[in-house]
Amino acid sequence: MKTVKTARGKVIDMAAMAAKHENDRAVSNVPMNAKGDRLDKHGNVKETVQAVSRAQHDVVEPAKQVAVSDPVPPMATQQSSPVATPSEPQPINETTVTRDDGSQYVEIEYDDGSFDTRELDGE
Repeated sequence: MKTVKTARGKVIDMAAMAAKHENDRAVSNVPMNAKGDRLDKHGNVKETVQAVSRAQHDVVEPAKQVAVSDPVPPMATQQSSPVATPSEPQPINETTVTRDDGSQYVEIEYDDGSFDTRELDGE
């Protein structure tokens, strides 16, 4: 490990600190010490970290060899459906509005949420 300098200028040797506290119980929900050894209820070493890693290594299955020249089954061709072309927005609501000066216009709401206004001639 390395030495670390704190913001106040104090130098801390991380390797020495880890070696000093390696038998202290770690703060976690897993009962283990700072080295990684599993502990029992009373803080005694139940299983060392080396035994845990050896057991894990023995459980893992080795990778299987597969010949590179194995033919891959062809993918089923799938017919794609035609893509729908966007159409013109359809009007869903038309409202005639009269202004204070007596002129009128039509307010049209389309299904895509847009609005349009059209002036009405003096009918």
